[in-house]
Amino acid sequence: MRFFLLAAILCAGGWQQAATAQMNSVPVASEPQHHLIFQNEYARAYYVEVPAHQATLLHQHDYPYMAVALGPADIINAVQGKPEAHLTLTDGQVIYSKGGFAHIARANTGLSFRNITVEFLYPQGEAHNRCTRVIPDKPAADCPSYDPGLLKGPPPLASIKPLFETDEVRVLSGVLAGDGEWFDDKPGRPARLLLVLDQSSLSVVAPGQPAKTMKTGQVLWLPAGATLKVRNLESLTTSAFVLIAFKDSVERK
Repeated sequence: MRFFLLAAILCAGGWQQAATAQMNSVPVASEPQHHLIFQNEYARAYYVEVPAHQATLLHQHDYPYMAVALGPADIINAVQGKPEAHLTLTDGQVIYSKGGFAHIARANTGLSFRNITVEFLYPQGEAHNRCTRVIPDKPAADCPSYDPGLLKGPPPLASIKPLFETDEVRVLSGVLAGDGEWFDDKPGRPARLLLVLDQSSLSVVAPGQPAKTMKTGQVLWLPAGATLKVRNLESLTTSAFVLIAFKDSVERK
């Protein structure tokens, strides 16, 4: 009887320790499913992969951030102190948050959960939607005509549209047809961060650099004023990317 009583006490103690450990969040940089792939004074980017039926540690988001889904996902978002939320994400879906919370992301089905998470290291101010409802409690604005730059390739050439913006950043999405190209060579461009989306293969040319082949989950920093040429290396399928423009980078240059 004493053995079973001791075992029960030890088990109860173990559960209590596990529950206590779960309440202690780790910084994003220390969460093992978040792999740092880029950082500078403006942003930090992480490649995130949570295998099917597994979960991240409880981790803290201290900065505003956005995440872009790489492939579809079915997840449980467990924010500390709130009820769990079930999220179904589509490939390329963008999420934005002001941060200031801790959560666990759990891959709820046989699908892994992959994304690129970008933390913004400056206060972002107000956020509002452009062509897509990224900010859930605000409507999407009328999608204005947008000068997509110089496009080459068979029709349809490309879809370039603004998704949302804050006081500090403007976020665009781009989809290139097979063998399609997009040139962004207007002067006075702010610094930008290019994110390559799922099942995409791009050739990217920036000033002073040879053409660089980029694949799913990779990112590239373009300094203020840099021109950009992006070409889809796939002939039969589209390739997609997200471009984050840092509005005040020209003044900070």
